[in-house]
Amino acid sequence: MLVLEANKYMDVLREFKEMSKMMEELANAMFIDPFNHDFFEVFTRKRLELIRAIMNNEPNSIRDLAKLVQRNIKNVFEDLQILNDYKIISFVEQGRRKKPVVRKKTIILSFKTMR
Repeated sequence: MLVLEANKYMDVLREFKEMSKMMEELANAMFIDPFNHDFFEVFTRKRLELIRAIMNNEPNSIRDLAKLVQRNIKNVFEDLQILNDYKIISFVEQGRRKKPVVRKKTIILSFKTMR
């Protein structure tokens, strides 16, 4: 009987931790209105590719990221600047290098229109 109660307690604790993690993710999420005219200019296929590459590979510099995605470093830097302006990524200074880091791992599209 005592073992069953302990197991129930552990299940509840595990669920609470999962819910807590989800709530933290939502608290740090970015809510976006896709009807905003900037949406498709910010989230281009190339920029989404950069976000994915940063998350999956954690490159140590912009140059490393450019090599990873096989793109010109100048174009990658310009795309990263736009993503940085929208607070989707940030840069961590490491000596002379700037390491790109994804700040917003959860982006929620809101289709609610304003009247």
